[in-house]
Amino acid sequence: MEIKNEMIKYLEAKLKLLEIENQKLYSTIELNNKEIEQIKSLIKSLAENDSSFLDTQTTNLTQKPDDKIINLEFNWKIYDNAKMTNDLKTVRKVSGGNGWNCPAIGDKTLIKGKINKWKIQLTKRTGNIVFGIVPKEIDVSVNIFDNWKQGYITNSGNFAKHNLGVYEEFKKYNAEQGSILEIIVDLETGELSFSVNGENFGIFCNKLIKDIEYLPFIDIEVEETEITLLKSIDNNQI
Repeated sequence: MEIKNEMIKYLEAKLKLLEIENQKLYSTIELNNKEIEQIKSLIKSLAENDSSFLDTQTTNLTQKPDDKIINLEFNWKIYDNAKMTNDLKTVRKVSGGNGWNCPAIGDKTLIKGKINKWKIQLTKRTGNIVFGIVPKEIDVSVNIFDNWKQGYITNSGNFAKHNLGVYEEFKKYNAEQGSILEIIVDLETGELSFSVNGENFGIFCNKLIKDIEYLPFIDIEVEETEITLLKSIDNNQI
């Protein structure tokens, strides 16, 4: 009886942690909800001494998690006015003055039907930055900033939506140098969201066309600004 009561206490504590986490991190909501329901069933079966049901649920909890979430691995491909480190992860604007003329695009398309996510760090921030995704067939010779939709970091560190030339403030926040952004693109629901330094900023685009291919994207307005793509092994920083 004492062991059973201790197990119930443990499961109740884990349940509370998962419910709190659901409020913070969009990318784990679906997986957490599934585990929450399993834990609730376990608590009920323990209280009712239903050993057969307990065995089934314990097996479910020890199975590997769903593979719906993908930590997208890619390198940057740069164009005009940029330099890149040898590992193809850090992009710096070195010429071109002030203007949206320093795009970098990922070399791997997002995986359809999955939640794709990756992290970038504002290694050195001297001005405005845009981030997000672009269609694979985008023409980099045109001003991508005015011809697609992205997240936008202003000089003050606030966040805005930028959609085909239309600017709309989204979130007041001081995104300082060193800040880490996680971009989350759900190609099953057509939603694009992001978090900053572990804080979930929610969905800022929910009408992505699902049947085209997308690539990760950044653009830098001011010279000497530097952005680093974090490797998956570094993702435990936040």
